[in-house]
Amino acid sequence: MTPRLIPLSDGGASQTLSAGGFILTETVRSRGQVLSRHCHEHTNIALVLRGVFLETVNERPCEIDFYSLILRPGGEPHANRYEKTDACCLIIEVQPQRLEMIREVSSVLDSAAHIRKSWVPILTSKVYREFRTSDSVSSLVIESLLLDLLSRAARYELAGDSTPSPRWLRQARSMIHEEFARPLSLSCIADSVGIHPAHLARTFRRRYRCTVGEYVRRLRLDRAATELLESDKTLAEIALDCGFYDQSHFTHAFKLHHGMTPFDFRSTRNEGSTKKRRVYKTN
Repeated sequence: MTPRLIPLSDGGASQTLSAGGFILTETVRSRGQVLSRHCHEHTNIALVLRGVFLETVNERPCEIDFYSLILRPGGEPHANRYEKTDACCLIIEVQPQRLEMIREVSSVLDSAAHIRKSWVPILTSKVYREFRTSDSVSSLVIESLLLDLLSRAARYELAGDSTPSPRWLRQARSMIHEEFARPLSLSCIADSVGIHPAHLARTFRRRYRCTVGEYVRRLRLDRAATELLESDKTLAEIALDCGFYDQSHFTHAFKLHHGMTPFDFRSTRNEGSTKKRRVYKTN
């Protein structure tokens, strides 16, 4: 087994934090660096703070960026190439006792996975902020955030399970994805696919583990998060583009769902991109 990654001394040891059976470490890779096929002793979760890189698992390369959540079981071979930019990640090692607790309710950490969703940078920013703050309650907050992240990952995996969805349900979901920024009603969606609204509501909730209204709100907030990160639009413009009544409605919904205002989320991401990083190497 290739040795685990260790920090290169650079004016002091890397910041590491233990929180409820998770050990968090910030790592930096330089542009042009290549990590040949290797594995880690313990299962870990990787959150991208900055940069883009390629990770290859089972001969399949995948581009990893700020929207990426990487799940790596202990002993899973993988390789990394940092061709485009420097990259900074928060590596969360899952201790054996915590891993067994998670396995009692989910197998989400038992196979390698790359999940790219717009809720990932929201939780990444929250975890990193607590990691840098590191006050008397940060450990508890981080533990809660990581469990939230894993529950979302587990639901994401379930949404793609092997049980086929009815054709009409797939059509309804496609319509929601195309029209989520416009006013939608359950009756309108049901009529478009020829199903009774009550049957649509029950089946949709059973399949996607949320109501149609919650799903629409999540799509709007996910799109808003993307716009906050990737565009220079004003908050008012983003609010209208994503289907909110106005900026006030958008701010309230975003804070209620993500625990921070849109302005704070955009600011946190900008701070994370400019902070000086330490350099790491393999041994």
